[in-house]
Amino acid sequence: MPRATGTFLHLLAAAAAWTIWTWSSFVAAEVADADAATGARERRLPVALPIVTSLDFQDLDLNRGNISGAVVWTPPADTSELTGYVVYLSDQAASPSGRVEFGFVPIGTNTLDVEENTSLAGLTHIFVYARSALGVSPNGATVEVCDVSGEDKLAIEIARDTTAPWGVAELTFHASGRCEDTPMRWAEVTTESNFGDAALAVDGDIQTSWYSECVACAAGAERLEVSGVCKPDTVRCVKIQQCKMDGSYNCPIGAGRSEGLTLSVNG
Repeated sequence: MPRATGTFLHLLAAAAAWTIWTWSSFVAAEVADADAATGARERRLPVALPIVTSLDFQDLDLNRGNISGAVVWTPPADTSELTGYVVYLSDQAASPSGRVEFGFVPIGTNTLDVEENTSLAGLTHIFVYARSALGVSPNGATVEVCDVSGEDKLAIEIARDTTAPWGVAELTFHASGRCEDTPMRWAEVTTESNFGDAALAVDGDIQTSWYSECVACAAGAERLEVSGVCKPDTVRCVKIQQCKMDGSYNCPIGAGRSEGLTLSVNG
C-alpha cells in the first residue's frame, strides 16, 4: 500500500508538473505571439517623420469658392527615410473625414499643381505630410488658403493730365506701412491700353516697363489694376517707379510720369 500510495502520489506530481508545464508553455506562447503581433503593428504604424517647411499656396482662380495654383514647399534636411509627400485639402483641424487628397509626389519633387476650378467644398487649409515605406506621417505642415476672386483688386490711376505717355517700370503694393514687407501677390493684371505689356509693370524687374498708348493722357484715362489679391483691404503702402523721359529703366524715350496718382481698393 505505501508503495502504491507512493506511486499514486508520484503520478499526481508528474501529472501536476506536466499540467503546469503545459499551461506555462501555452501562456508563454500566447505572450510571444501577442508581442510579435504588437511589434508587427508597431512596424506598420506611421511614425513621426521630418516635416516640410516654407509651405505656400497662391490661389490663381478668380472664382470665389474655387482654387487653382501650385502648392510649394522646402523639403526637410534629411529625407533618407522618405518616399515622398502627400498633399491634402482639409479643415483647420486636419480631420480625416471629409478631407480631399490632391495627390502624391516622390522625393525630389517639391510642388504639386492644383487643377483649375477645384472646389474648396467648405475646406480651408492645405496640408503636406511626409510619407515613408511604413506609411504617412501623423504630423504635417499646413497653410491656410486665401480664396480670391476677380473683385479683390488694387489699382493705381493717373489723377492729373499728362503731356506724354504714362510709363511705369515697377509697381508693388504692401501691407507694411513702409513697404518693407514682401509685395502683395496678384493673379491678373489689366490696363486701359497696351495690355500686352501690362505685366511688365508688376513683374518684380525694374528694367522692364509698361507705357500707355495715349500721348497726352487725361486724368482718369489710364490705370494699372491687379486682381486676385489676397485681402486687398490690408494694403498700407504703394511703391512705384515711374518712367523718365530719358529712357531710364528701359522705358521708351519720351514716356514719363504723372504728377498725381490715385489708389483704388476693390473698385
